Amino acid sequence: MFLLSGFIGLCISGINNLFTYETDFLLQCIVGMLIVLLCERIFICRWNIVEGPGLSAMCILPDD
Repeated sequence: MFLLSGFIGLCISGINNLFTYETDFLLQCIVGMLIVLLCERIFICRWNIVEGPGLSAMCILPDD
């Protein structure tokens, strides 16, 4: 996840270089949020294919 956050930071900084200072701040926030969601979704899906569904099942409470 540390490497993913570095990659996301590079993507967002690259996208921010495309925007001008006149671009609405809310639009920049929404584009950044979409980049983060897309990267995390791809990473989680890839992790579940390679490692199994253990990562997504961490929030499920065990049966007692």
